[in-house]
Amino acid sequence: MGLLTIGNNIQMYYPDGYDKVDKYGDQLLNDGLYHGVDLIKEGVTFKNSLLIDAGAYVGWFTHWALLQGVSSVLAFEPLAKNFVCLHNNLKKHNWQNTHVFPYALVDTPKILGMHGLGQKSTIIELPSNQSFSDATVGMSIDAFHLDESDPLIIKMDVEGSESLLIKGAANLLSQRVAEKRDTTLIICVYHYTDQCADVKKLIQEYTGNKFSYKEVGSIDNNTALLICGGGVD
Repeated sequence: MGLLTIGNNIQMYYPDGYDKVDKYGDQLLNDGLYHGVDLIKEGVTFKNSLLIDAGAYVGWFTHWALLQGVSSVLAFEPLAKNFVCLHNNLKKHNWQNTHVFPYALVDTPKILGMHGLGQKSTIIELPSNQSFSDATVGMSIDAFHLDESDPLIIKMDVEGSESLLIKGAANLLSQRVAEKRDTTLIICVYHYTDQCADVKKLIQEYTGNKFSYKEVGSIDNNTALLICGGGVD
């Protein structure tokens, strides 16, 4: 683990062996662009919101969101070497009202094995009696029994497992829509060709016509996002 300077001279802990440049962290902290997208101009309201940062990595999105005024953060990073950095960055920057968890957010509780890093990573479900060097716990968002009246943002970049995460948040999404609570999903949908359609179908199932969609970016250049907002008439 070592310190890397990103953005406007912000030092953050990164796993050993990471490149000397983090282009995504730099772009967000310097220019306010996430995967090339200006989330503020796209209408995402961070001030006084609860952020669920799924696939938090070392925490640069959490750091930036706190600067935008989110009221609290739940950050999830399942890969052990990344989570150590995330936890150390929390302490280094004294992130207020922020809790970090070494879990993968999926559909149902399970034991998972993590292979690789980033877009080359894969997640497999492990038998309960099998050990694995990078094993982690998979949890659903619904298992946390969130009851927040504040605006909610769920940012998910979980390397192609976004649909599993959404399935695990079915009750939360349905409840928030029924109670007209403002909810925004920022979803990376560049991991496989049909991911955007699959994600939209799931959200439609859980929320009806209460969400609007913005497809931003291009799947071909690896920067596509699907931004959904809804819950308030």
